[in-house]
Amino acid sequence: PYFSSMVHDVNLVHGLLDVMEITTGEISGAAVFAGSEGGQGTIRLSGDRLWTVFHLAVPKLADYLETVEPSAKPAGKVKAAETVESMTEKILESLARSHRFFPDLLEVFPKEEFRTIAEALGMLHQQGKIVQDKEGKYQLKEQI
Repeated sequence: PYFSSMVHDVNLVHGLLDVMEITTGEISGAAVFAGSEGGQGTIRLSGDRLWTVFHLAVPKLADYLETVEPSAKPAGKVKAAETVESMTEKILESLARSHRFFPDLLEVFPKEEFRTIAEALGMLHQQGKIVQDKEGKYQLKEQI
């Protein structure tokens, strides 16, 4: 189960690297941490680049399922986008009260799907509304 999640991310990155015509090289570092619940690896890429990948098992985090959706968006996808939009507002309200790690947000919103929370955080980050502090806690950018 440890690598069952990470293998999909690695395959995705390989696909992206192929499209960008970037080749992989030697493994330049690796580590196991958090009592063997976490792992990290660094791979050299062409053009003097590095790719770092890591995985950390998060206690109390429910199992999740990954799916690959076709590029044509079904009608139901509009509702999912609205859910992500409404989740961004809820996250902003929560972060206005306290800085939070990702697992903390999962506990604050136990009925929301992992993916919805992750997409909402990504959207807020892209919009420049949130950042992470030195510990990795999310906070409102205006609070720095």
